[in-house]
Amino acid sequence: MDTRAPLAPSSNVVIEDKGAVRRIVLNRPQQRNLLNFEMIDALSAAFDAPAIRVIVIAAEGPAFCVGHDMKSMSQHHGDGDGGRDYFQRLFAHCGAMMEKIATLPQPVIAEVHAPAVAAGCQLVAACDLAIAADTARFGTTGVAFGLYCSTPAVPLMRTVAAKHAAEMLMTGDLVDAAHAARIGLINRAVSPEVLTDETMALAERIASHSPAVVALGKQTAAQTRTLPLHEAYACAGNAMVDNLLLADGREGLDAFVNKRAATWRNLPDDKKTRWDERYKTHDAPFGTLPNQTLADNINALPKGRAFVAADGQGRNAIFLARAGFDVTMNDLSETAVETAQARAAEAGVIMKAEAGNLLTTPPAPGAYDVVAAFFLHLDPAARRQVHESLAAALAPGGVLIIEAFSKAQEALRAEHGSGGPSSPQMLYNVSILRDDFAALSPLSLEETETVLDEGPFHQGRAGVVRGLFQRPA
Repeated sequence: MDTRAPLAPSSNVVIEDKGAVRRIVLNRPQQRNLLNFEMIDALSAAFDAPAIRVIVIAAEGPAFCVGHDMKSMSQHHGDGDGGRDYFQRLFAHCGAMMEKIATLPQPVIAEVHAPAVAAGCQLVAACDLAIAADTARFGTTGVAFGLYCSTPAVPLMRTVAAKHAAEMLMTGDLVDAAHAARIGLINRAVSPEVLTDETMALAERIASHSPAVVALGKQTAAQTRTLPLHEAYACAGNAMVDNLLLADGREGLDAFVNKRAATWRNLPDDKKTRWDERYKTHDAPFGTLPNQTLADNINALPKGRAFVAADGQGRNAIFLARAGFDVTMNDLSETAVETAQARAAEAGVIMKAEAGNLLTTPPAPGAYDVVAAFFLHLDPAARRQVHESLAAALAPGGVLIIEAFSKAQEALRAEHGSGGPSSPQMLYNVSILRDDFAALSPLSLEETETVLDEGPFHQGRAGVVRGLFQRPA
């Protein structure tokens, strides 16, 4: 079924969902699709589509996108700080949207019908794939106006050879689609009449494959790109193992062996299915004892209502309930929550256990005296949103306790197999936690190495970041 549904009457983008493909159309033709705050927000919101397998970014009007609004930017030179605050917010906002493209599980394809310059060229380079009309042109033109395109350079330098990127950045010259294809900025150039058909055909071919497998492949390619050869092979080997353990990995091999068509069931970001499968096949993947940091700090937590985020089979929630807290626990996996309820009954404690996605069903604001989160790892955009909602769930004087894998875990995981996410972007550090919980006062915050003994998936030497934060009374 095809749908065409603007986000709002004055929407900056139009969304067209065509089967498993989402086509996002930049829809400010008179402004040549400038990337102001509203357009950036609209694009970022349109990316959130868990059931979609491939995303296409297209545009209406005489330009695909001509970058930022230079007139608006120049006006902020009259601000008291010369525009520093506005410029910092603009480029951070745009950078987060571009980074989100890289961290999305779905492949993102640019469909470029007309000029893409400055941050518009950045948007093309940030996409996984790009098809352009042979009449389209590309350029990082800022240098001609006294503004070197440093942020567009980030994906451009990762997409084309360094000397080709440097020539575009230093001259500000526009290049045609044929040249863009030669240097790898786009996959190919086609006639304008068939551009959309060609792009959608590519999107649909990709969407016909297992979305979970494609998502894992995209993530792994991003991880291995900058690793030394030995580490790259180790990372890729782990990804192959993870792939084979997916439901779709098993389905694909079985379909091949039995000469039948495969039926894919893992969605691009279907974490729920993956966690359900893990908890069905492992009785206690993270053990049954509480997190050691929680046990060590139990006396520092104010007694009362506690919320435990992503607690799997309830090991931490049950510990808090035994200590006299009124506990609500959450986990994405219904299978894990059912086990947690059964184990709480066996332990003779009462607690509330809920299955749900923290992005869509956050805890109630101001409802808890304690909020706990252990090894809850998310991509940057989701992490910030979830962390802010956890902070908001604290009552005045309430304490948040958290432990997660630190950036050091990337190397320690490869050396010791001690667990954690395979994506470096999903690892945390002191700065990340301090920024995410800026509304709270840190009572303690540190990065350290420890030896984990939390079931088969958290074993051995690991890098962690841990902290206690308090909401002002």
